[in-house]
Amino acid sequence: MIKLLYLLDAVDGIGGTEGQLLELLERLDRRRFEPHLGVFRATADLEPLAALASSVRVFGVPRLLHPMAALKLIPVTSHVRREAFQIVHVFMNAASIAAPLFCRLGGARVIGSRRDMGFWYTP
Repeated sequence: MIKLLYLLDAVDGIGGTEGQLLELLERLDRRRFEPHLGVFRATADLEPLAALASSVRVFGVPRLLHPMAALKLIPVTSHVRREAFQIVHVFMNAASIAAPLFCRLGGARVIGSRRDMGFWYTP
């Protein structure tokens, strides 16, 4: 069985990316994959996704420009290593920028998914 960690910034409503992840979790073949969920920040909207994951971990990572952000990302490495995740699939801007290095140091392969980037790059 392949252990997957889906890692994202936060769940602020079930919009495009969150909706796609929800659909993915609902349709994932549980005979082949064991999905887990990790978020940088907890929100009330996390529940629909959390209900479909084998476990949920909140890392407490503030905004990336926060002075404590790098220190808060170190536990991502130990979590990935300890739980022996084979694949980490990152979503959203902050997770896509910051998490891959820490996940690779933990021994996992990393997949990045970034959607509708025009929103972030439009003045």
